[in-house]
Amino acid sequence: MVAIAILLSLFPREILYCFTNDINVIKISISIINIVAIYQLFDGIQAISGGILRGFKMTKTASCCVISSYWLIGAPVAYFFVQKLNYSLKGYWIALAISLIAMGALEAAIAKWKYKKIKQQNP
Repeated sequence: MVAIAILLSLFPREILYCFTNDINVIKISISIINIVAIYQLFDGIQAISGGILRGFKMTKTASCCVISSYWLIGAPVAYFFVQKLNYSLKGYWIALAISLIAMGALEAAIAKWKYKKIKQQNP
């Protein structure tokens, strides 16, 4: 995820031209590509943390973290950035990154708690 974030930050135009030659699409995409790079980092953290929880057979907990992060954090933040601050597409990506930060932190904290609990039971 770090490598992809670096590539997105260093070569945004080159990457975008792999997908389209439409100048309007590239202009819009350039404005959000750094946010997408940050999103990549935190998506990796939440994916690993969620995988750890599923490995601990805590699938309901992982699902609750996902649902609560997107709906209780992401949706209101998206509304604020898009409707109140007029960030349009950029606002949605910022909200998505914020919800992934929250999700990753929550899942990592729960995974750490579960690991400590298991370790205490099996010294």
